[in-house]
Amino acid sequence: MSKFRQVLGVCIGALLIGMGAISTNHDLTKPDIAFADNTTTDPHSNDSITNPVNWNDWQKNPQVRYALDGSLKQNGTTYEASRGMSYSWDSAGDTIASLNLKEPYQITFNRFPTTDFNDFKIWDLSVNGVSIPDNQISITADQNNASTIRSTFSLPSGIPQTMSSDSPDQSLRVVLKYKAPYRNGAGPSREFLAVATVPQVIRIFYKDAKTGKDLKQPITLGTGMKIDAAIKDPIVAPHINGYTLKTQDSIQHLTAEVDPQLKLKTIRDYIESVQSGLPDAQYEEIAKSEAQFFQDVVGGIPLRDSIFGYVNNRDNEGNPFNVDIYKMLATKTSQFKNGNSVTGLSLSTVPQAIVFWYDQNTTPQPAPNPTTPNSSPQAQLAPTPTPKSNGDDKAANDNPTTNDNPVTDAKNANETVLATDAVEKGSVVYATKKIYLYQQRTFKKSQRIATYPKQKRVSRPMFVVTGYAHSKGGALRYKVRDVNHHSKTAGKKGYITANHKYVVNAYYKTMPKNKRITVINPKGVHVYKNQNLTKQAKTYKKGSHLRVKKLVKHNLTTRYQLTNGYYVTANKKLVSQGDY
Repeated sequence: MSKFRQVLGVCIGALLIGMGAISTNHDLTKPDIAFADNTTTDPHSNDSITNPVNWNDWQKNPQVRYALDGSLKQNGTTYEASRGMSYSWDSAGDTIASLNLKEPYQITFNRFPTTDFNDFKIWDLSVNGVSIPDNQISITADQNNASTIRSTFSLPSGIPQTMSSDSPDQSLRVVLKYKAPYRNGAGPSREFLAVATVPQVIRIFYKDAKTGKDLKQPITLGTGMKIDAAIKDPIVAPHINGYTLKTQDSIQHLTAEVDPQLKLKTIRDYIESVQSGLPDAQYEEIAKSEAQFFQDVVGGIPLRDSIFGYVNNRDNEGNPFNVDIYKMLATKTSQFKNGNSVTGLSLSTVPQAIVFWYDQNTTPQPAPNPTTPNSSPQAQLAPTPTPKSNGDDKAANDNPTTNDNPVTDAKNANETVLATDAVEKGSVVYATKKIYLYQQRTFKKSQRIATYPKQKRVSRPMFVVTGYAHSKGGALRYKVRDVNHHSKTAGKKGYITANHKYVVNAYYKTMPKNKRITVINPKGVHVYKNQNLTKQAKTYKKGSHLRVKKLVKHNLTTRYQLTNGYYVTANKKLVSQGDY
């Protein structure tokens, strides 16, 4: 038996006598990569229109500590043996996984001839310290293999059968004690007692339809979520300067599975790493044999059908077992559709990717009309702090929630706000005209919570956008929280119009044409040494003209870096572009 097969057997729960444990470790998740000049080096993206996604290192998976213990006492021609199998969490991953005892609960004993059947006895079987009653344990001879005996058992109610990676103290332990005739090399083998259920994150890409290059930083959905968890917010294609979302085949949904050739290559690479000097033909022959063993034992998708890839142990020589399951993956399905939004996504054990495809404009174009007017803007994962209007614009501690449910209704020709005109979730907006805050998404006079009269620019009411909804007629609404800290309405939540004629982003997104801004806040503004507006340097009075070097982003807000190196808010209530 090869070293690969030995280690693979342990990894999926096979307990061959004298075999050690193994390890598969993945350091997958990397921090978000900043963009420069509309380019990215995201490791999960390929600059390709035919193969746009790189499934390798898709995510960081949790690791399971697997321990095997036991004893063997020979007494003449018989022996009494015990075998313990323990599972506990060694480390967490990007998503919340579970480890489950796998039904049917079955332990296989190899190399026992059928003549031993009547002399074979299990005298104790327990799960987490609770013994299984004898009447729930059956012992049968394998009709297809004259040297195999199987023990099948059921679990009484109340016995833990699963452990979740968000509860690191949970564990599972199965102890088997049995008596049997002595047979050289005989014992329990290939106990498929546990299977890992590890949800895979979903990645969203925005690509050039001619080159396959990324146009915007990809986002990751599902971090910290459980299997079958729904992505509640629709994912909507954002407007990208200089590009227009394709009208045909604008959205591509891809999934991945184990590819036979990549599986063979991955196994061969591992064999060569632990056993050098063999002829190529011999490596090929061994790899094919082990690949078939892998298929027979693990099944098609090791992410789903076993604990392969999640056990954190080592082989007999103490070496980590580094067959990376993600290196075996290739695109399984690729489906195109028209539109500008995706809904109904949920986490599964299969990696998924969404690609929005864009065409480059030949001439300057305004923000394009979306294919589905009642869609809401792209969901964002990271909440953004809200600003104060006291002249320094430091972040407050009230962060918007990311779990609001959008509602999609029928189209309304009278008031439909384009999704590309809407701000991103977590952004701050302010009202330029008189508006109302409503209890429900379909506006009624009787459900008004607050009135916001039209104000001068420095006094305009501000809101954090915490979600999206649509009226019964299809008009897009912002679900918001009032962040006017010195107002009686501060903290109130409800719905406001998303019509850009009434509410706009409270922060500048562009550089001033003459690279100058004017302080308009009556109390002046502070400038800081750091981009996150810490280490105050000085204060500029109202009317001061400041020279700007560049615009910088901070979460979903912006700052201006001045030519003297200091940073100042880009909040429109505090500063104005140009010589005001």
